[in-house]
Parts: sequence; C-alpha cells; structure tokens
Amino acid sequence: ILHPPNYELSWFCDVEIMQQLAAQVSIHRPADIPLFVPATRTNLFIVFSEDPHLADFFATLAAEKGATNAVYPLPHTIAADGWREWVPLPGSRLSEILSELRYYYRSRSYREQLNYMERWSSENSLKSYDLYTTAAGEKVTAAQWDATDGTGSVPDTEYLIFHRDSSPHPWDTEEPVHIALQAHIARELWPDGFQIDENAWPPRWEIKGFPDSATLAKFREAVDRII
Repeated sequence: ILHPPNYELSWFCDVEIMQQLAAQVSIHRPADIPLFVPATRTNLFIVFSEDPHLADFFATLAAEKGATNAVYPLPHTIAADGWREWVPLPGSRLSEILSELRYYYRSRSYREQLNYMERWSSENSLKSYDLYTTAAGEKVTAAQWDATDGTGSVPDTEYLIFHRDSSPHPWDTEEPVHIALQAHIARELWPDGFQIDENAWPPRWEIKGFPDSATLAKFREAVDRII
C-alpha cells in the first residue's frame, strides 16, 4: 500500500484489498485484531488491538490533531460487510484518548455540515454535536431536542436530551421535561419519531414533533439503561 506515492490512504476505500490484507497480517497473531487507522492523506496505519503501546500510539496522533492533512485517525476493523470503528472497553487510558480524538474529528465534520445545511433551510431545527459531562464525570456526546423545535434533525450522538420548559400559563398543565438517555434506546422506544437522513454525512436523524406523555414515561424508566 506504499505505491503509488501519496496514495496510501486511498487504499482504505478498497474494501476487498483491505479484507485480504487483514487476513494476511492476522496469520501470526490469530488472537489479535488488526486495526486500520486512516490518519492523514498519506498515512494509513495498521496496528493491533492487543499491542501494549497502543495508547501511546494514539496519544501521538492526538498531539497532532490540529494538522491540516489529518483525516480521521481512529481505529477501524474490516469485515465482510465493510468498515466499523473499533471502540475499546471504557475506563482505560486508551478509551479516554480515543474519545478525545473521536469528539474532535466528528465535531469538526458536524460543524462543517451545519454550515452548509443552514444555508439550505432556515425552517428546520438543526442540532449541533456537543460534549456533555454526566453526573459520574464521564464525557459523552449529546444533542438536545426541545418541545418547541417542531421538525429538524440531530447528529448521531451517544445521548439525546429531551427538554420542555414549564409553561408560564396557569391553565397549561403540561409538565416540564428534561430527560437524557442513550440515543439508540430513544430510537428503540420511539421508532416513529426518528428517520435516518439518507442525504447527510456524517449521519443525522430526522425528528418530527415531541414525544407524548406515554413515550416520555418510557424514557424516564430507561435513563439508566446501557443496552
């Protein structure tokens, strides 16, 4: 993959060749997972999931994350159905470094995406890709959807926050809402509320309206769910 010159990262697009390469480099490390890292336009790295220096390697990439030729220096695995980003178990130094890298590069992509989408439509509520800190001190990505938003879309985040202010009118009995839960669980419990935006990359989910009382009750019961 070193030829032709300055073409290294382009091999990442050739899934069939990368599948063959993964099989070859795994022959002598059958218990290890080869990880492909599209770091810069001219650097595609292949590392292994059990390498003791893996955290140091990604710390080096994190130190260079402002480079203009950087692409997306996160580890990926290759399978029969294509690429998938590899995520280690939480709580380790490696997990923290990769979380930092992931947020930096995804937020950069989502900012550019919003800049273009806001030029096309001023009617939809377009939510940003933000970083929140949980009560336990864990940093997670999230987007907030408000009861006043109507129609729009949210980025593909780890968490979603559903918010409704209390009404200033005494005759309005709708209770205030502020519920944060994992995004994939929200989509499971409210399938009619979400639709993948087929025309957006990075991924976005279209939303119409606000969950009803029954759905909000399900959300409250699921705030501590992980899977």
